[in-house]
Amino acid sequence: MKYLSIGLILVLAFFVVACGKNQKPTRSPDLLSDSQTSSDSQTVPSPSQETTATSVPIGIQMGQRAPDFTLKTITGESFKLSEQRGKPVFLNFWATWCGPCRVEMPDMEKLQQAMGDRILIVGIDIRESLSTVQNFLRDRGFSWTFVLDSNGAVAREYEVAAIPTSIFIDAKGVIVRKFRGTRSYATFLEAAQQTINN
Repeated sequence: MKYLSIGLILVLAFFVVACGKNQKPTRSPDLLSDSQTSSDSQTVPSPSQETTATSVPIGIQMGQRAPDFTLKTITGESFKLSEQRGKPVFLNFWATWCGPCRVEMPDMEKLQQAMGDRILIVGIDIRESLSTVQNFLRDRGFSWTFVLDSNGAVAREYEVAAIPTSIFIDAKGVIVRKFRGTRSYATFLEAAQQTINN
């Protein structure tokens, strides 16, 4: 009993010391489906016209230049984010098993039909096989670009802790809006228009 008490005290002391440190929290490699965070939205005011993409620091916060990445599309082509400069981009992190992701996909297709010539929509599937994604998309009629983040490296770099996560990037490569959780067509449309006009 004496050793159990001492062990318990040591464990509690460890938690007090560990929790008291000012450290950046680490993210679990496992993603959560995030349907309860509809208020998790961030926006950034438009930068001045004199700001160039190279003068903006690279990062994942609004007002920062989105980190570059290269992934394969579901049709086998290479997709590099920095090669899209000159056109706004809407990144959507998702997975086939994610119910909230499935809910917003018809609204994303509606946005694709309305504004696909003005903003590039890219669905980034996280840690699933090509066949799983292809089987899911078959006969669903979604017409935007889909890429595979097979090992989750891009999701980790963008600190995606829950899905769906949506990031709107202007034509200069700067992050304008971020959302975590399911969104509606009206929200996507407003964010796309802001991104295009940034």
